[in-house]
Amino acid sequence: MTLSSGEKQIDPALLTKLENVLLAADIGPRTTHQILEVVRQKLARHSLNTGADLKADCGISSSWLCALCRLPTEASSSAQETRPHVIFVVGVNGTGKTTTIGKLAHRLRQGWT
Repeated sequence: MTLSSGEKQIDPALLTKLENVLLAADIGPRTTHQILEVVRQKLARHSLNTGADLKADCGISSSWLCALCRLPTEASSSAQETRPHVIFVVGVNGTGKTTTIGKLAHRLRQGWT
């Protein structure tokens, strides 16, 4: 599923297609809604006009994504802030990797170390 990159004006059908693409990419409903709100705000300010603009910009900046994920950006990083960590999980199908990852993520967001 892809977005049109043509010069077509952005209409509700194209926004619905963007929503479907984001949900299919497993972005999640809350984040998808936030992204669509940014796109709608840019449409209201006429920062986006066509499908090509939407595909090039998608209403998202890297600093906005970092803020959304609560990751430090270069501008906000200080020596005291920790960088993101990677946890590599390997296992046989059906052994609970996804459940464990969800529990770890929940605990880490609550400040558990």
